[in-house]
Amino acid sequence: MTPIEITTAEAQDHHQADERVMLPAILKSLTFPRLTALLIAVTSGIFDAQGQTMQGDLKNLPRSSDVTLGLSIMGTIVKGATGAGVALIKEAATGTVKAVKAGNQILGKAYLVKEVHGKYIVVTKLDGSRLLIFQDKFSREFSGNQIAADPAPRTSQAGNDVYREEGFERIKDQVKISATYRDRLINQDLAKILMQATAEPATENGIIVGFKFSQIDPESIYAKSGLRDEDVVTGINGQKLNSVGEAVTLLKSLRQADQVEIELKRGGSPARIQIDVKP
Repeated sequence: MTPIEITTAEAQDHHQADERVMLPAILKSLTFPRLTALLIAVTSGIFDAQGQTMQGDLKNLPRSSDVTLGLSIMGTIVKGATGAGVALIKEAATGTVKAVKAGNQILGKAYLVKEVHGKYIVVTKLDGSRLLIFQDKFSREFSGNQIAADPAPRTSQAGNDVYREEGFERIKDQVKISATYRDRLINQDLAKILMQATAEPATENGIIVGFKFSQIDPESIYAKSGLRDEDVVTGINGQKLNSVGEAVTLLKSLRQADQVEIELKRGGSPARIQIDVKP
């Protein structure tokens, strides 16, 4: 399968839940809705399987930092320690940024991705041997035969009825943020945001009915806005989220919206979150 290439081109046709969806200008305009679009797009179909991976004895694998190989692992989205995840990788030589999973090739055809973990990936080389590639910034956690543990599922603090910080206030399901706060989100570190939550399609009778969130970081914008683990977002501003393409198109249109109403199911019951952007 072809890895997703994140470019500034507009998607011509993304009504199907296809992993080749082009994500428009995502690296230049990271608002909360557009980040969520990225999460939705790259996780579509990734976590439907049971996560059968080649774990083996990873501690004995030869290893290298991403920088040494001319790569940058910008962020990952993982589900427990299954190895079935998505990595956002930038190739230094070309500047290309790709979202890859098991079965995708990187650095031309030099390496085949086999597993994606929180701070590293496992690949096979052309000769069939395996290599562990870790994020250089976490090199201390990979000294000797150490391997950094995958992130455990986190418990969100979204159960609190009230949350406030400068430029942001939430009282139950009513959220108010300043335009300055929103604009600051655009400039947040991509890798950090990508690791703050997992979004995956939720289906009923084989049809996408929304997107389920899990592993929400307690300090993330998701938790601050009131989303909880296992919440299923079913619609935004009255429009249902029935496909990845529709979600990307809709979320793109919300970049400058002053009001956003998120419809969701929580424990099987309907709920909503109202977000208002103030000057």
